[in-house]
Amino acid sequence: MAYFKDMTFPIDPMIGVIGVAPEGDKAVPTGWADAHGGNMDCKLIKKGAVLYFPIWHEGALLQMGDIHATMGDGEVCGTGIEVDGVITLTTEVIKGYTLEMPVLETEDKWYAIAVDKIFDEALKKGCRQLQQLVSAVYGWTVDEVFHYFSIQGDFEICQACVPHSTSNIIRFGIPKRIDKPLIK
Repeated sequence: MAYFKDMTFPIDPMIGVIGVAPEGDKAVPTGWADAHGGNMDCKLIKKGAVLYFPIWHEGALLQMGDIHATMGDGEVCGTGIEVDGVITLTTEVIKGYTLEMPVLETEDKWYAIAVDKIFDEALKKGCRQLQQLVSAVYGWTVDEVFHYFSIQGDFEICQACVPHSTSNIIRFGIPKRIDKPLIK
């Protein structure tokens, strides 16, 4: 249990920073988030989640940290309950997919995690990534996919606490269908 003032609430550990080396040869701080992942602070990146990244460099150069015992969406004041911990994961190279940003698979949803200075632009980026995957799997037109998104899509905020100039980090999700995974 976590404690704050006279309240208690359950612990739900998550990984705040996880990503690969960004495109190009410019180094970026781990606190930076973008298409490579990084400081996404998505509370759904936790035990049981599967995270897919675009890879630009041999070996991917995966890095992670910033573990929180629990944290709310938006990380409003720039912190959750910061803790140390051990992360155990499995990596695998999956060929045949073009990703522009991280894609998250949870027990019941698929999400694209997008970053932009402007929320609307982040939402558009996330929608475009999932649209490409849905169109490839279902054979739907762009219009059909976006109609589906209007019916079933959820726009959620991961981080908006302004630690850097591209701090609007969102996840756009759709229900997971067991019969047709977006990424195999």
